[in-house]
Amino acid sequence: MHRQQTYRRGLAGAVAAGCLLAIAACSSSGSTSAGGSASAASSPSGSGSDVASVAYAKQQLAKYSGPSPAFTAPGPALKNVASLRGKVVYYVPIGLTVPYFQIVLSGLRGAAAAVGLTVRPCDPAFSPSGVAQCLTEAANQKAGAVITDSIPPAFAQQAINNLESKHIPILVAEEGSAPSTDELAYNSPPTELMTSLAADWIIAESNGTGDIVLPEVTDTAASIGYVEGGAIKEIHAHCSGCKLTVLKTNTEQLSNLPSLISTALVQDPHVGYVLSEFDSDVSAVIHGLQTVSAARGVKVSSINGVLSDLQYISQGNFQAEDTGDNGYQMGWSDIDQVLRLMLGQPVVTDEHVGIRVFTMANVAGLTLTNQAADTGQWYGTGDFKQVYEKLWGVG
Repeated sequence: MHRQQTYRRGLAGAVAAGCLLAIAACSSSGSTSAGGSASAASSPSGSGSDVASVAYAKQQLAKYSGPSPAFTAPGPALKNVASLRGKVVYYVPIGLTVPYFQIVLSGLRGAAAAVGLTVRPCDPAFSPSGVAQCLTEAANQKAGAVITDSIPPAFAQQAINNLESKHIPILVAEEGSAPSTDELAYNSPPTELMTSLAADWIIAESNGTGDIVLPEVTDTAASIGYVEGGAIKEIHAHCSGCKLTVLKTNTEQLSNLPSLISTALVQDPHVGYVLSEFDSDVSAVIHGLQTVSAARGVKVSSINGVLSDLQYISQGNFQAEDTGDNGYQMGWSDIDQVLRLMLGQPVVTDEHVGIRVFTMANVAGLTLTNQAADTGQWYGTGDFKQVYEKLWGVG
């Protein structure tokens, strides 16, 4: 079953704005649970021996712990890209203040400049009306294309219908890979793989015997799918000796996450790991851990790979693992898809966006600055830029 990718990047800012309750009401197609409820701790039956499972987890981590391999073209070369010079592409993430979206915007601008496009960001500030206003502005300004980010189409369907009526192509980023049309396509990194790698790190680090707390955000089928199709599935399949406690919560109640974490630690002082669904939740997780003496040795894993969380790893501040995707490269891949839409050429199914497992072992050699984050240098050489430029006929 296709799993959409909703609010992956915008949770922290959305909580501050207090707006995602309305968003969740529009987009949730799966069952949700009341915030703060905890599933019964489970020790699922694994497949194969514990030794084999730990070996498997270590192999997965080794595969994704280094820089991204040489980039291969995601699809055929484009024709007549020069005809698009001067056009404006709107970028509308759910909230532009989220650090990850700033990295994507940096990639979008770099890629757009290579082909003579202009990127115009519009910030809806986590507001339903703000999204509609941004998309309406793009339509009124006769944009060449629109890229939304972490906004499910159902949330702004009327505005999207308006764009489609004007034959303005739309790229829906970070929302899975639903079937595309001539004017609407999808582009996302492999989020479920990323959460499964966060689980693999715990399996390997605990030698297959970890007591794990996992806060699951139940706002939408997407947020549920990230961990149930990734981390939870991985633990069930490869860690029969693990004890997993899932804390079901929702975005509106994420301010209660520190108390949920501390309560879980009081109830089970043997917990050694917290698997956070998003980097944006990690600071709240750490706050909860800091209030319980039994949590001194607890280690946190997460996904997204933003600067603050890699700094937590380098400082030894509870977080010990983070699986990230190259947001700068994501921006280039978004432009590739948009060019294909604007030219009436078929979009590709996989843009090969790089992911990487970060731990103390490889974070120690990274430059942990905003500039480094904004250029994607943590993930490798950036050879994808030359490949894309050749595809676009501008290299």
